[in-house]
Amino acid sequence: MQSVIPLLKFEPIFLSKPWGGDRIASFFSTSPKSLIPSSCGEAWLLSDVPDNPSRLAEGKYKGKEIGFLIKEYGADLLGEKCYQTYQHRFPLLIKIIHAQKPLSIQVHPKDQQVEEKHGQRGKTEMWYILETKEKAQVISGFHKKTSEKEFGTVLKSENEQDIFQYLKQIQVKKGDAFFVPAGRIHGIGRGILLAEIQESSDITYRVYDFGRDRQLHIKQALSVLDFHDTQGQKVENLSKNRIVSDYFVVQRLDISKPTITNEQNLNSFRVYLSVRGKGKILDEQKQTYLSQAGDCHLIPATHKKLRLEPLSQDWEILNIHVP
Repeated sequence: MQSVIPLLKFEPIFLSKPWGGDRIASFFSTSPKSLIPSSCGEAWLLSDVPDNPSRLAEGKYKGKEIGFLIKEYGADLLGEKCYQTYQHRFPLLIKIIHAQKPLSIQVHPKDQQVEEKHGQRGKTEMWYILETKEKAQVISGFHKKTSEKEFGTVLKSENEQDIFQYLKQIQVKKGDAFFVPAGRIHGIGRGILLAEIQESSDITYRVYDFGRDRQLHIKQALSVLDFHDTQGQKVENLSKNRIVSDYFVVQRLDISKPTITNEQNLNSFRVYLSVRGKGKILDEQKQTYLSQAGDCHLIPATHKKLRLEPLSQDWEILNIHVP
């Protein structure tokens, strides 16, 4: 018998970063300011990363970690296929990032490159741009094909201008989306607020860090970079063009009137991440959940039919699940 599990909302985890600023504090308007550090660069909304697991914000199991809930509800929460694949681990990490200064130029490894060494998965991710300053840019892939030897020599020079000649720089605006597979060199430029959906992993190899006094990982990065990857490009209109990968599926829902979503054929949990505006989510038992910008609800796989009622005309949700 399937469990009747409520929609689950977790406490955000706020992390100070050397490139962070104050925008996350205002974006999460209902969170106590005392919980948000200065120079906040990331808010982890749904995490099963060992050092920073999400804790339930309300209800019967308030304060319990997400791993406890997966053990308690199993496939009823994750979906049968997902549960068989990941067992008691939640497969995604969902966060909001504010780059007041540019993030490092970096790359993430693939699953098979790190599972044995680190006991973690690799890191394929996607970005959804929420806000930008004028002329803000991201880096996604190489500008031209290169080689390990050639690019390694450029990195050793530590000359920013020479390094950037190899990188594909793309100007961004609100509503743009990017798919960033493991192995692709990338970076988030200054003046960007975005949502990031990724595999549940925190492994990053930095190759350039704008003079900040942090460790670089040149050797590791050169061993996993795809030097022929020049395919980085934005995904226009995420409400029509889903991002589909082996690890996640993401689509934007624009809710301007009451809407029924019915996922009878989906064998996965869903996550509804509100990125703009606000509204109400009603489940099959008529339980109502308020959702506004920054709120992230984990919808158990047993919930197939939901009603979405906007409380503002600009309510936008990222609908996230595993394939």
